[in-house]
Amino acid sequence: MLFFNIDAHISIIEDVQDIYKELGHSIDQLSLSDHTWVNGQKKINEPLLGKGNWKKIDQKLCDKFYKKYKNQLERYDGFIVSYPPALGLLFEQFQKPIIIISCTRPDFPVFPNNYHWYIEKLKELHQCGQLIFVANNKLDKMYMEQITGIQNTHIPSICNYMKGKYSGDFGNYVAWTRSRISSVLPPIIDKHFSISAPYDRDLVHRFKGIVHFPYNLSIMSAFEQYSQSIPMFFPTIDFQKRLISDRDDMLSEILFEPTALTFTEEYIQLADWYDLDNFRGVEYFHSIEDLDFKLNNTNLNESSEVMRDYNETRKDSVYSKWSAILDQLR
Repeated sequence: MLFFNIDAHISIIEDVQDIYKELGHSIDQLSLSDHTWVNGQKKINEPLLGKGNWKKIDQKLCDKFYKKYKNQLERYDGFIVSYPPALGLLFEQFQKPIIIISCTRPDFPVFPNNYHWYIEKLKELHQCGQLIFVANNKLDKMYMEQITGIQNTHIPSICNYMKGKYSGDFGNYVAWTRSRISSVLPPIIDKHFSISAPYDRDLVHRFKGIVHFPYNLSIMSAFEQYSQSIPMFFPTIDFQKRLISDRDDMLSEILFEPTALTFTEEYIQLADWYDLDNFRGVEYFHSIEDLDFKLNNTNLNESSEVMRDYNETRKDSVYSKWSAILDQLR
C-alpha cells in the first residue's frame, strides 16, 4: 500500500516510514517541521499550509486543501499523520483510510478555538471506519482516549533508522536536557554539549552515556538512543517529582502547546523510560549524588548489551502491532 503524509514532526514519521518499508508498504512525505536539518530533509514551501497556516486548521482550510490536491493525491491508498493529529482531517474528503499517531498533546493546535469541531470530526471519522488511532506513548494514548472516548493502540517508536550502534569512544557523558540544571551536575558530564544547538545525531552513539533530565514524558531522541543501545540515565519517579517541585524548568514541554490537559504528578509514571516493556536496561538515579556514583560505577557495556538484546523483542512487538493495523486496510 502507498500512503501520503504531511507532518510538522520529522522523527516519528521517519520511524514509521522505515517500519512500513520492511513490511512492504511505502509513505511519501512532505515536512512542515523547522527541524529538518536533523535528517537533511527539506521543509516544504506550501502556501496553503506554510508560514504556520496549518496551525489555523478548520473546516475551511480542509475544504481548500481537498480542492487543491484532490487529483494529485487520488493515487494514494491512505494517509498517515503524527504531529499534530489534527492534520489528519485534511484528508477526510478523499474517503480513504487515515491513520493518526498521537505523540504530543493531540488537541494542538485546535484548542481552544476549533476544539469542538475537531473532536466531533474525529468521532465521526472513526465511527464510519475511516480513521484509525495509534499513540506512540502512554500519556497521549490516555489523553486521546479521554477527549474522544475512543480506544488507541499503543505502538512505541523504535527508530531503527539510526544505523550507528553504541561505541562510547568519545569518552564523555552528556546531559540531554532543556533545563538549566547542567551547572550543578557532576564534572564527569561534558558541560559544552547542548541540544539547544544543532548537533550531528549520527555521532550521538559515540558518547560514553547520556543523562536525561526530561522535558517531556516521551522524547524521540530517547527512542533513537535506545535503538542504538546507548547507556541512558533517568531520574527515578520520586526524584522527578522532587525536581518538578523544586525547579521551574523540569518537564517544561508537557504543556508547551495550548492544550486542555491538566498535568498532575501521577502522569509521570506514564513516561516511556519507566515502562520495562519498552525501555528495559536503562539506569535510574534518585539524587545528583547517586547520579555521580552511577556514572562512575555502572558497567556501561553490560547495560548496552541488555538494551541491544531487548531491541529485538521491541522490534518484534512493534512490527506485529503495525502489521495488524495494516491488515485491517487491505
